[in-house]
Amino acid sequence: MKYLFIIISIAVLAACSNHDASSDASINKPPKKIPIKETVFGYEINDPYRWMEKEEDGLKAWMLSSAKQTDELLGSQVGRHRLEEATAKLFSAQSSFSQAKLSGDKLFYLHKMPSDSVAKLYVRIKGEERLIVDPAKYNNNDGSSAAIHSYSVSPSGKYIAFHISPDGSEVGTVRIIDTDSLRILDTEVSPVWGEFVASWKSDTEFSITKMTYAIDNDPIQGMVVENVKLGSDERNLELGFGIDNGANFNSAEFPVVIYPKNSRWVLGWGTGARPDQRVLIKEQGKSEWKIVADYKDRITSSALIGNDLYVLSKKTAPDGEVLKLDLNKSQNLNDATPVLEEGDEVITSITAVNGGLFVVSMKDGFDSVSFIDLSKKITDISLPFDGVVTSLSSDNASDAIIFSVENPMHSREYFKYNSGNITSLGLNSATHELPAGFKVLREHAKSADGTLVPITIFGKSSDLKDPSPTILFAYGGYGTPIKPNYRPRMFPFNEEGGIWVNCHVRGGGEKGRTWHEMGRGKNKPNGHADFIACAEHLVKTGRTEPKLLGAYGVSMGGVLVAPAVLKRPDLFGHAALSVAILNPTRILQSKNGANQIGELGDPRNEEGFKTILAMDAYEMLDDVSALSDIYLDVGLNDKRVDYWHTAKFAAKYLSSEHSGMLLIRADDKIGHGAGSSTQQNIRRYVDLYSFMLNRSGHPDFQSQN
Repeated sequence: MKYLFIIISIAVLAACSNHDASSDASINKPPKKIPIKETVFGYEINDPYRWMEKEEDGLKAWMLSSAKQTDELLGSQVGRHRLEEATAKLFSAQSSFSQAKLSGDKLFYLHKMPSDSVAKLYVRIKGEERLIVDPAKYNNNDGSSAAIHSYSVSPSGKYIAFHISPDGSEVGTVRIIDTDSLRILDTEVSPVWGEFVASWKSDTEFSITKMTYAIDNDPIQGMVVENVKLGSDERNLELGFGIDNGANFNSAEFPVVIYPKNSRWVLGWGTGARPDQRVLIKEQGKSEWKIVADYKDRITSSALIGNDLYVLSKKTAPDGEVLKLDLNKSQNLNDATPVLEEGDEVITSITAVNGGLFVVSMKDGFDSVSFIDLSKKITDISLPFDGVVTSLSSDNASDAIIFSVENPMHSREYFKYNSGNITSLGLNSATHELPAGFKVLREHAKSADGTLVPITIFGKSSDLKDPSPTILFAYGGYGTPIKPNYRPRMFPFNEEGGIWVNCHVRGGGEKGRTWHEMGRGKNKPNGHADFIACAEHLVKTGRTEPKLLGAYGVSMGGVLVAPAVLKRPDLFGHAALSVAILNPTRILQSKNGANQIGELGDPRNEEGFKTILAMDAYEMLDDVSALSDIYLDVGLNDKRVDYWHTAKFAAKYLSSEHSGMLLIRADDKIGHGAGSSTQQNIRRYVDLYSFMLNRSGHPDFQSQN
C-alpha cells in the first residue's frame, strides 16, 4: 500500500525531514551545552552533553516534558483510536503462559489472564489450578507496579523462591513461599537482579546471586553468590568478586552456582553479556573451586550428571559439539571426549537428567530436540509442530522434561516428554486471528561483501505487492538470533497496511558462532552493511520506498541500527530507537557498562576505542550531512541501559543544522521492558506504530494539532 505525504504547515508530525528544529513546536529548546572537547587515542571528541551522565533530576524533567508533547501530538491522530482499539483488543484476549516448571505432580507456571496487568504464579495439581503469588500484593502506594521476573522450585516442590521488583527495574527481592500453606517465610534476599534464580541444594538450603553495590556508579558489578538456610540469619559467601577461593572473579562477571541432582560435585559459572561462560567445579563440602574452562574455550552451556561434566563447546566447532569430562579422572578440559560432534545444525543448549542429555539444535531459525543417553545413543524427538523451542526444563522428580513450541502462525504451547511420549500440558497461550491474507516470506539480501543475509517478511499479501509502510527490525548482538516466534503484536500494524521485516544481520546467532563473530566488536560495520542491504532489498523488490521505510532498533540493537541509519539517511525516511545504546564510547560510565566489554570491546585501549567509535551514533552526529526523522523511546527506571544515552543523542540531534523530526517518549514507571504492565505495553506499541504510519504519510495518522 502506498500513501502520499500530507504536508501541513501547522502539523508537526507531517513536517518535512530537513527543517529548522528551533521553529518546531513539538520540540523543546535543546538543553544546555557545557563544552567538552578532548583527544582520545588521536580522535577528536566533542561531548557538550556529558553533564547528562551525572545530572538526573533536571534531565528527567526535560525528558518527561518532551514526552508530554509527544503524547499530545500522537494522540491527535484520527486513526490512533482505531489502532488503540485493535491493540487493546489483542492484549485483552491474550491469555499467556511462561516459565513453566515441573516437580513431580506439581506443575508451576506464570499465567497472565486477559484481565491481568502482569502475570501471576500458579500451581496445577491433578488438574486443579491454585494461585501461588499475585505480584499486586507488592505494589506500593505511590502507583508503582510490581512484577514477578523469575522463580525456582525446591527439590520436593514444597517451596518456591520468587523474585519481585517494582516498575520494571528488575532489581528486587527474592522471597520464599510454602506451596502448600501459601505462607511467606521470613527468609528474604535483596537486592537481586531479576535474571538470577535460587539454586536449591535441598528443601532448606539454596544459593542465589546477589548484588553488592561494591563498585561506584554500576550496581551490576561486584556480584556474589550467597548461601542461604531457611529460617536462619546465617549467610556465607560462596562465589564471586572479592572472594578468595580459587575462582578469580573480576567485578564485571556474574557468578552462578548450580547444585545438580545426584552428584557430589557443585557447578559454578562465570557469565555476563556474552554467549560464553567460565566453568568451575568443586566437591560439595569443600571451599576451593577449580576452573575447568575459561572464556577462550567458548563453552556456551554445561551440565553435570553424576561425576561427568558435559559442555557445549564452540571453540573448534563453531556450530557446537558436546564433550564429556570424567571428573573422577581429570578436571582438565583437554581430557574431554566427544559425545556429539558438529553437524549441519547449530547446537544451542544442553539440559541434563539422570539418564542423559536433552539437546536443542537450530536450523533456519527452527528448533529440533534430541536425547543422548549415557551410552551415547541418540534419539530424535518428533515435535508436535515445527517451531521455536523455549523454556525447556527437567522435572525435579524424574527424567521427564517440559518445553514450549511456537511459530509465527501458532502461539506458545507447553508439552511434557517422558520415556518417548509427548503430551500437551494444557498451557496454551492465546492464538489470535491472523490479518486477512497474512503471509511470512523468507528471503536473502546481498550485503556489501557479497554475504547473503536472511530476511523475514510479515504482512498481508495485498501489501506485499506494492510499496507499503515498513518497519525493518534487527538486533545483531551477543549471538542472539531473531527466531520465528509467535508475534501477534505486529498484527495491528499489519492491519493498517504495514509490513514488518526482520533482518538477520551478522552479530546475531542465526547461523552459529561464526555468524556472531562476523558482526561482533571490530566487525560491527558488517552488521551495519547487512542492515542497509536488507533495506535496499526491500526497496529493490518493490515492498517499500525510502519515505515509507522505518528502521527499528532496541537496546544493543542501537549500536547496529542507529549508525546504519546515520550512514544512509537517503534510504531510511525515519527510525525508532528504544532503550538503545547510543553513546557506547562512554559505556564504562553507564550502569551495566563493564558487562558489555565482551560484546563491544574495551574503550580503555586504542583498538577497543576505535572499534566502539565506529558504532557510536552520538559521536557520528557530528559528521552527518542529512538526518532521518527519529523517535526515541526510553524507560527512566532502566537499569540495563542508562537513559542518558537517549538524552545525549536527542540533544545533539536537536542542535544539528541537519535535524529533522525528533520525538521523545519517556516513562518513569517502566524500565528496559521486562515487568511492564498490559497498559504500558499497549501504549508502547500504539505510539511506535503511530509514529511509523505518520512518517509514512498514512492519511489517518497525521497530527490534527
